Amino acid sequence: LFLFYSLLHLIFYEPFTYGYVGSDKGIKFILDHIGPILSAFIFFLVIVNAKYKYFLNEVLYIIYFIGLFTAIHCFVDVFILESLFTKDDGRGDALYNNSNVAGIMLALSYSLVYETIINKQKALFRILSSLIFAIGIISTFSKTAFLLLTLIITYYFFQNLIAKGFRFTPVNLISLFGIFLLLSGALGSFVEDSYIGDLIGQNSLNRISSIDIGDQSWRDRFEVVIISFRYFLNNPVFGNGLGFTYHWTDISFSTHNMFLMYLVEMGMIGLILVVAIYYGLFVVNSVSGRIFFYLYFVASFFSHNLFNFLPFWYLFFPYLLTDKSLIQQYNLRKEDF
Repeated sequence: LFLFYSLLHLIFYEPFTYGYVGSDKGIKFILDHIGPILSAFIFFLVIVNAKYKYFLNEVLYIIYFIGLFTAIHCFVDVFILESLFTKDDGRGDALYNNSNVAGIMLALSYSLVYETIINKQKALFRILSSLIFAIGIISTFSKTAFLLLTLIITYYFFQNLIAKGFRFTPVNLISLFGIFLLLSGALGSFVEDSYIGDLIGQNSLNRISSIDIGDQSWRDRFEVVIISFRYFLNNPVFGNGLGFTYHWTDISFSTHNMFLMYLVEMGMIGLILVVAIYYGLFVVNSVSGRIFFYLYFVASFFSHNLFNFLPFWYLFFPYLLTDKSLIQQYNLRKEDF
């Protein structure tokens, strides 16, 4: 329905927004969304129709190993190769060519494979895997990724606390220490005073030391919210046209917010369809828990490209397949995950 509405928007509504049918902005929007969504959906259908009970498990292991590779890649690029292959100095982006995307992908991948793979292994394996993912996320120096990492640590800490009660175990102590470092800004002070600060550059240092809502990035986000609502009120039902927020003249960047972008570009109808997709994520009774949905939802307030980037959909559909009703339908045993 989302893609169908996008096509209708391109054909019938663009003459009112851009003056003609098939603008470069609208065509780019369609191509950016149809390619990733349909490609991943075909991948989804292959898994469902294979009905091979170990196939999904293998897909999850692929996601796990790609996550490990991405995390190590980000760390090596920043701290060993001194940003030789990164797009932005001092920020790891692995093969994604975008530090924010790399950080979000690492967080989402970890949430998908923790209960299904990592948590079923021995303690050393769990600790090492978690540390590698965490170091990879930190190496992207993405504020959104830092927020997601904090949510991950907090989620699993309280999940463990409710299930077993608080005990002075290495995992609990590391979790508390990690939450303190990420929320207090102490990580930035520590890095700045060490030799690491010379490797990552001032941009990355600012990202881990300034977390208050008064810094420039937060002011930019507040400004874009005001501008977005102003344009939304101009065309509240159908929006201002596909790709509009990438080329507006008021500011030099897009919304950095999924809901704002589709609200401005596709109006209330587009936003309703987007919310419906998120509702589909929310109702999944996944064996990995709802942490994947929580992270995806939070990331959507700080990123506008979760729907037009193929790797996100390659996590989206396997997450749907971890629904317990599907597992029961295909006679998958708990130990298969």
